[in-house]
Amino acid sequence: MGGSGFNRHSAGKWVRFQPALTRYASSFYLPAILAVPMARDLALPSWAIFAGLSAALLIAGALAPMAGRLVGAHGGRPLLPTSSLGYSPLAWHFLRLQPALGAWRLGGS
Repeated sequence: MGGSGFNRHSAGKWVRFQPALTRYASSFYLPAILAVPMARDLALPSWAIFAGLSAALLIAGALAPMAGRLVGAHGGRPLLPTSSLGYSPLAWHFLRLQPALGAWRLGGS
């Protein structure tokens, strides 16, 4: 009834939205914490780790409208295996170029 704009209905939306927001925010916090150890283990400069994350975000943002249209037209089920098939050659190419990742690929440290 007042002008605060916060009522029981909006509180319910916040309770449902807040965990998703926390997960999304932590997905960006985690690479910031792990970038230096990753760079050290991979024998890369730390800026390369951050550049890779930035490139991934730019690519995801560029492909999001197309992915949205595909999900809208065909549902999400066919898109998941297709995206995995697309990432696999890129991952293997990167593993081939970076010898330090060989231990990670085999499960070692």
